Amino acid sequence: LWDGSGAVWTMDITATDTGSVRFDTIFTDPANVLSAVDANAQDLPIQYLFDGQSIHFVIKPNEIPICDGVTLDAGTVVFGNPNGGILSGHDPDNFPGALEYRITSAVNDAGTGPNNPFMIDGAGNWSWNSSNTNSDDVGNWTVTFAVYDGKDESIEDCSVTFSVIAQQPLVCFSFGCASAYSNQDACVSLNVDNLLNPCKELGGFDLLFQYDGSLLTFTGMDLVGSVLQSSGWEYFTYRVVSTNPAKIRIVAIADMNNSNQHPNDYCIDGQLANICFRTTNDRTLSCQSAWLMFTWDDCGDNTASSRDGDDLFIVADPANGPWVGGIAGQVEGGGIIMSSCGIVSQIFSGDGGSTGPADFPCATSGDGKPDPVECLYFINGKIQIRCPGDIEDRGDINLNGLAYEIADAVLYSNYFILGPSVFMSGEPGEAQIAASDVNADGAPLTVADLVYLIRVITGDALPIEGDILGGGPKVATTVGRIEVEAVKQGSHLTIEVTSDLDLGAGYFTFKYDNVEISEVALTDRASSMDVSFQADNGELRVLVYNIEDGAKIAAGSGAILNIVTTGAGSIELVDVEAASFMGGALESNLKATVLPTAFALHQNYPNPFNPSTSLAADFPRASEYTLSIFNVAGQLVKTFAGQSEAGTLTIKWDGDDNRGAKVASGVYFYRLAAGDFTKINKMVLMK
Repeated sequence: LWDGSGAVWTMDITATDTGSVRFDTIFTDPANVLSAVDANAQDLPIQYLFDGQSIHFVIKPNEIPICDGVTLDAGTVVFGNPNGGILSGHDPDNFPGALEYRITSAVNDAGTGPNNPFMIDGAGNWSWNSSNTNSDDVGNWTVTFAVYDGKDESIEDCSVTFSVIAQQPLVCFSFGCASAYSNQDACVSLNVDNLLNPCKELGGFDLLFQYDGSLLTFTGMDLVGSVLQSSGWEYFTYRVVSTNPAKIRIVAIADMNNSNQHPNDYCIDGQLANICFRTTNDRTLSCQSAWLMFTWDDCGDNTASSRDGDDLFIVADPANGPWVGGIAGQVEGGGIIMSSCGIVSQIFSGDGGSTGPADFPCATSGDGKPDPVECLYFINGKIQIRCPGDIEDRGDINLNGLAYEIADAVLYSNYFILGPSVFMSGEPGEAQIAASDVNADGAPLTVADLVYLIRVITGDALPIEGDILGGGPKVATTVGRIEVEAVKQGSHLTIEVTSDLDLGAGYFTFKYDNVEISEVALTDRASSMDVSFQADNGELRVLVYNIEDGAKIAAGSGAILNIVTTGAGSIELVDVEAASFMGGALESNLKATVLPTAFALHQNYPNPFNPSTSLAADFPRASEYTLSIFNVAGQLVKTFAGQSEAGTLTIKWDGDDNRGAKVASGVYFYRLAAGDFTKINKMVLMK
């Protein structure tokens, strides 16, 4: 309000919306004539324009400045060396003042440093010179920036990350990272990075790494996309060094000097190989990181050679001082960078010497000989086994939201006959596999799971609740054994089982060649069960089960399955999965027996003989028999008689008569009588 006593006009305004105010030309300085606050009593910026006649004031909330980005000179620097970049931003309303650039935080993962301050100028140029007086500045750094317009600071901060290492490495060997569900194939890349220009030329390398054999099974290695192939390297090999612990050695040599052909490049930089594994089928081991970790058994491990072989390259700073990268001092006596895939460092210290992270040195070079060159560093990788709990709904095999229903049992039984094609592709299929571990023993897709699913559906058992990874309840993995014998007789194959537990289901896999499957049928012993089968591409899959309540095969011994074939080829039982009626897995022991199709009496062996010989006869069925031995005069010398099961019977004759006296040298005849079958063969006793 104008008080009439001075030359200053003042006004306080509480703004409720964007607008304008006009004043006479005498009030040319808004700082002396107008102020504004918002509903929270915070100052509002005032903008104005003077058109020569009027001053137009605009009062509105300040627009927060925006951080556009920040550049980074180097992702890795040696401590004592500088790093920096440029921060950029803008102010949407260019008010109330010029932009100011700020560093809001600078921290490393070790929680130490910085020894020197981070600096930034008015143009957004930032810089920092790490200290080399101690190891506090070693580690992985995150620096956060903001821009300020005189009233507000940018909300979304810009940040950069980089590493400070304790010594200049020239060549880095590193593993990549991958993720996979249980029982899937996963490959990681092995890479080499030459960090300087010009790069370090290599003539070869010898790498040793280990992995957890309980989580991963090594399946192979290939050079698809390898810089070794494009560079014309002549030798690459690998071998499994040990299985407990699981270790693999990789050796490559650029030039074997065995011809006029030589590599076109010794400066390798990029992917060396793809290393592939199969993750464990045990779902209780999911949610873990299966590390691929460089390790040392002796001084030659994880080394490289110069192009001409005069110099041996070893890990940087192997014996003294802070180790290369990561958290300084976490491993005494040197070490390697153990972090990968943007996760917290993992440390592994193996046995070894000056070329690796250990607390004792290898022999040093002699006088006049070059010492190893500390110019390598190593980064481990991993395969993350994804958590089934992330996608699991146990018992809901068809993923319709209703677990333990008849459709789940039908789909599950179809899997055993038709294979994985019954499941959806991609992650939904993985969810179905995870849901199939109905008995929570960590092994999906087993007949034990199918049996337990049927028990739940029929009301004979309750669903297993709880998180098995957290120690929840489960059915015992293996509850007993079952003896399985495949008895082949001509075109008929009979499956006989012996078990001291009632059987809930059996899944049988056969391989066949040059025959056709004419019939697959259950025996009377398994008459309460159902059978499903599929024969294609030389494989017969047979599932014996029943969806009805209480259906089982009683404990004991006997045949449960008959298979009839046509053709002159072969059929063989190759695998069995069996489950008790309670839903526990049974360990199976397989046996194959071939029965004769007709009676036969074979030639004795040896013949001539002294002092004993073996007499063999085939019985296509259980029969009583009499085996008689006569001399050339037709006199009865020896008699064997008894009952034989189907199969081949072998009788040993020691050259004696029925009284036990030894007989003389000469020609003898032996006759087999079994049912309607009779045959006579000749043999010679020669003393």
